[in-house]
Amino acid sequence: MIGGEEMKQKRGLTKSIFVIAVFLGLMAGCAMLKDYGTLKPAMGKMTIEDLVENWQNYKVYYAGLAVDNPSAVMFDTKIDGRRITSDKWVPVTEKSVVASLVKWLNANINYPSDLWKILGPKGKFFGYMYTYWDSVEIKGIDDKTIWMGDLPLPPMDDGPGRLTDRRPSAAAHG
Repeated sequence: MIGGEEMKQKRGLTKSIFVIAVFLGLMAGCAMLKDYGTLKPAMGKMTIEDLVENWQNYKVYYAGLAVDNPSAVMFDTKIDGRRITSDKWVPVTEKSVVASLVKWLNANINYPSDLWKILGPKGKFFGYMYTYWDSVEIKGIDDKTIWMGDLPLPPMDDGPGRLTDRRPSAAAHG
């Protein structure tokens, strides 16, 4: 019977080591995410109409193929020197273009856009995004700077109830 007791102890030790390894792996993963921001629904007084009307209080950018085919419009606040950097977002310098972007986003009735707050690491507010996508990569650069990843192309309507996500797939790249 001593052999059976030793087996149970070894199994218990193996399970304990496995649980500790999984826990440490999760902790390491969470630690790596601390430099990332997020989008949260913009609840409250702010509306997309208010942002368009007061566009000059923001640095405005859009993602997408063109003004008449946008994926999103972003409003970068001018609060406390905070700024949003990116690689592919296009600057907007006229109110008429901001209004047109919102008009085109609203024209896609199958995929309605929502207003999102852009939060950096530690929940710091950086601005707003109006889009039908619900996620984007947001990386903290320093206390006052975040980097905003590009968004996929606008969805295509392939018929009733079908959305074609035109993000590049891993299979398409080899």
